[in-house]
Amino acid sequence: MEIGLLTYNVLFNQAFTRLGPVLKQYHPDLLCLQEVDTQDINLKLIEDYGYRLADYSNSFLKFGRIYGQATFYHRNSPVKFINSNALYLKKSVYELLSALVKTFKGDNSSRTILETRFALPGGREKIIVYNLHLSNFGLNGIRLKQLNQLLTKTRRLRGNPALIVTGDFNYPYGRKKLERLMQRYQLREATRNVNFTFKRIKGTKYNPFICWGDKLISLLGRKNHKLDYIFYRGLNLRQTEKINIQLSDHYPILSRFITR
Repeated sequence: MEIGLLTYNVLFNQAFTRLGPVLKQYHPDLLCLQEVDTQDINLKLIEDYGYRLADYSNSFLKFGRIYGQATFYHRNSPVKFINSNALYLKKSVYELLSALVKTFKGDNSSRTILETRFALPGGREKIIVYNLHLSNFGLNGIRLKQLNQLLTKTRRLRGNPALIVTGDFNYPYGRKKLERLMQRYQLREATRNVNFTFKRIKGTKYNPFICWGDKLISLLGRKNHKLDYIFYRGLNLRQTEKINIQLSDHYPILSRFITR
């Protein structure tokens, strides 16, 4: 049986309302989105394309709105939603300082990873999908800690379920350490053939720290960055493609898997 999963950072919901043509053309079984406005009225818009919300988890407040991760599944897909859980991530130094300020404003949100469990046909086999958006402030060390926090949890899973870890890793350099960490947990990269997934859109408002970091990385000769990944375990990869449409500063990535 084949399962298609699409991951996409929708740039503070900017691309979310324009996903229709992509979903109609590629019709993935599972849809993992980041930087989604998590208001109910917004999330229900995807239902028009035949998708149901598995769950969402909030991560941060920006422009007066709450954004996070949302995972959807197609109502005609053979995979069936079981349950979900939000995992709270360690914060970078910048985020810790920022959290102190936000607390006084009544916002104590924290970055999360959204865990969703699905049953494969027959009900005996399961697949767990982790939809993440790692810290965009700080060095790669904080992102490796966040990943290790998640992956340590997977060691305690019962029944040896298939796993997919996907989303915006915000990991533009130093791939070797990322690869070694994922290999330690027997996770393979489905996006190895994708060279870059991120390209700035002119006129978009970015935090000054992001812009400065982008300039520093550009000095190393990298104008476009690979920030989005799909890792997997317990499945066979059929193909992965980057969808060449820029509704966001990220590109949609679609992987198709064959269940074992």
